[in-house]
Amino acid sequence: MHPDDNTNEENSSLGKEIRYLNNHFDGMTAFCRIPSAQLDNNKMENQFKRVIIDRKNTMFRKTHTGANIGDVITSLIATAQGLAPMCSITSFTYNENMRK
Repeated sequence: MHPDDNTNEENSSLGKEIRYLNNHFDGMTAFCRIPSAQLDNNKMENQFKRVIIDRKNTMFRKTHTGANIGDVITSLIATAQGLAPMCSITSFTYNENMRK
């Protein structure tokens, strides 16, 4: 089926879906042509979860300074992904104190 033939109405739901498919076909079928393409985006969704959870938690921070400190800690934990976050934070603060 193609939206230009006379078998369906262009403004109908089916016509809109066919037009959407024709416009996005290359992107939607890239995983068939690119061997390393992932079928899902679970890794990226897991990265976003951390940000979303932090955004929800920031509603309960009482001061702007507390929110800034919480953001820094969350950023450090996200940066230390795959490492032990508390060891990384302890090491960072220890090295920061040694600079002063």
